[in-house]
Amino acid sequence: MKHWRWWWSLWLVGLIAVRVQADGCIGDCNRDGAVTIEEIVRGVNIALGNAGVELCPGFDRNGDGTVAIDEIVAAVGFLLNGCPLTSTPTPTLRATPTPTPRENRAPIIQAPRWYRGYANQPIALPLGVLDPDGDSVECVATRLPAGAVLDPSWRLVWMPSDADVGNHDVEVECADQGVPPARAQARMVVSVWAVDACSVPQCDPAVGCSRTLPSLDAPCCGAEHVATPPLPDVPCPDGLALWISEDIDGGFRPLNDCDLKYVRNNAQASAEVRFKFRARCLSLDDRVLLEARMDTKDRQPVIEEQYRVRFYPAEGDGDIVESRSVQFEVKGPSPFFDMEGAEANLEVSVTDGQLHHHTERLRLRLTFTPVPQ
Repeated sequence: MKHWRWWWSLWLVGLIAVRVQADGCIGDCNRDGAVTIEEIVRGVNIALGNAGVELCPGFDRNGDGTVAIDEIVAAVGFLLNGCPLTSTPTPTLRATPTPTPRENRAPIIQAPRWYRGYANQPIALPLGVLDPDGDSVECVATRLPAGAVLDPSWRLVWMPSDADVGNHDVEVECADQGVPPARAQARMVVSVWAVDACSVPQCDPAVGCSRTLPSLDAPCCGAEHVATPPLPDVPCPDGLALWISEDIDGGFRPLNDCDLKYVRNNAQASAEVRFKFRARCLSLDDRVLLEARMDTKDRQPVIEEQYRVRFYPAEGDGDIVESRSVQFEVKGPSPFFDMEGAEANLEVSVTDGQLHHHTERLRLRLTFTPVPQ
């Protein structure tokens, strides 16, 4: 292999007569102002692919990462004739493209539009603030309930009391440190419910509260019943809600805890209950999956069904949809005397074609006597 390298070098020397090199001292690996046989051998090895150009960057005249024949020929010329006294290479100037500045983007506030809580249950709701450009962000609350604060980590912190039952508007504004600063605003509603004998709150301070119903072993409807605040007007999909109504001809009357629920008793041979349903923010692309179960202490279940139910737009209400009467057969065995006056736990869930899901729970009192409409 060494013999071949020398032969290649001598052959290149023979080409010197036909090439005139007038540029820098190509082949001067150590930049000492001279080209040696050893440096020529390095250049040949680079040209043959036996070594990388980093072995002698002085051979790579055009900066393409390789050594070509004309670069070796030029180096041999400098080996025989010496390098020019002024061999300082002229740097190649390359224009650096100037990036087009991007417009500063506003922060993003990811807090939910509706937070459900209970009196005397702590709230620590993260606003979920982030900046798409990585700028630091400062937030201020422009509207807060009395006693609530926005802490340094941008959480809404509050311990509502019994006096705070109702719906409360919260407004915040966040600005980044970009030039110029970009701002974002967010509005949310915090609903605070009262705890009564028929409610068992299930709360996460960062997420909100739902509720379960107490055991049927002990009645809860004899205690004082606390009215539920009206549901706030919250944009979809955060405003998803469900109302359950007695089966009223031509009307809709939402049921509340401890309301009477009529059970149609067919001479103790069979029985049925009927409900109407109204919802907000459900898709009407397909039928809605409706699941219902009701229990009493002595009959579990009273009803347990799963239906695909068609909902229709409610007249005059943009995001409100409602069903027609839905019938549920009471599970046997008969007779059904045990149901008269019994308290019942009802749980109803709806899931639309876009997988929006909501569950509502009520404590009801059952009766075989028709309830006045």
